[in-house]
Amino acid sequence: MRRKLSRAACLGLALIAAAAGACERAPDSAATAAPPRPRWTGFTFDPATLRPGDQVGPYIVDSAAIVRAESLGTWVGVVRFRGTIPLRGRRIPHFDPEVRATCFEADSATGRRLPRWPDDERRPWFCFENDTTAARVLADTDTSKPVDIAVDRFTTVRAFTDAVNSARLLEGDACFRSAAILGRLGPVPDSTPGAGWLRFHRGLIGDSGLVRLVERNGATVSAAWARRARGALELRGADDFMRFEALLARRGDSLVGEARLHTDAQLERDSGGRLLPSERKWLLAAGAAPCDSAPRPWQDAR
Repeated sequence: MRRKLSRAACLGLALIAAAAGACERAPDSAATAAPPRPRWTGFTFDPATLRPGDQVGPYIVDSAAIVRAESLGTWVGVVRFRGTIPLRGRRIPHFDPEVRATCFEADSATGRRLPRWPDDERRPWFCFENDTTAARVLADTDTSKPVDIAVDRFTTVRAFTDAVNSARLLEGDACFRSAAILGRLGPVPDSTPGAGWLRFHRGLIGDSGLVRLVERNGATVSAAWARRARGALELRGADDFMRFEALLARRGDSLVGEARLHTDAQLERDSGGRLLPSERKWLLAAGAAPCDSAPRPWQDAR
């Protein structure tokens, strides 16, 4: 695989190098009193002015090798970006059956997050530069069902050869921040500092896994999650005194759904005056957030 992909990459680089001698290079930004670098709010960039350090959407240009190929009437080159990109999609094979590579195609919604050349109508797919890791992590995923991943080092190639875009799969956890998670001792007052967190071990790749829940008052519980119909996530966890359940739908970068808590640590009287374990339901809403913002320690979540 490595030799095959290297040849493909060399074809693209050879085209760029050949074009460099007889083609117009992108303008040099070394002029004195240079104007502020552009910042594209969308995900389509201008190759004529793009430079390392520019911002395209939320991502930073890490490197850019771009020339104008007059024979093709367009810009060609390779651009790499810094920044984590959350995606939903499915594992796919390389388009060349002779190439053993792990690749991924994002769905129409999250695929719009990938930086793009002007008039680039290619499908939002790429192969992983850390292929061994990607093959291991995605090996058991059902290609007919969507999975959630996160990548960085997204690299987009425009060379009109068989070179393909690439990215690095991140194995890190996925974290979501919420006003309250468990409420095991009753509703958490708005004045309570901090936030509740859900931390999915190794992210939301695959159909099941482990998640750690921590609420603002410090209560924690480990739970198992499983993917259900239409991608909904079912969470179930318990300790000596309580059971926690939730069914959450993915809405963009948020999880929203009904949560239910049954606890023996707090008793309530029913209409007949009997003391029974406390039960309550509430709407749980949590938005994606960097895991380095979450409270520690997390070691016991592993």
